[in-house]
Amino acid sequence: MFSLIQKWEEREAEGNMTKGKDEQTIDGMSLKRIRELIENLKSEQYQPKPSRRVYI
Repeated sequence: MFSLIQKWEEREAEGNMTKGKDEQTIDGMSLKRIRELIENLKSEQYQPKPSRRVYI
C-alpha cells in the first residue's frame, strides 16, 4: 500500500505520461480509483490484467 501511495505522489515525475496496458496514465487516475485499488489489494480481490509482451 505504501508504494502505491508513493507512486501517486510521484505522478508528476518525468515519464509518467506513458500509458499502461489499460491505456491510462498515472495522471489520469483519481484518488477514488487509488482507494479502490488499495481496498482490492487488502481483500485479495485484485485481478490484474495480463501484461503486454513486446519482443525485440
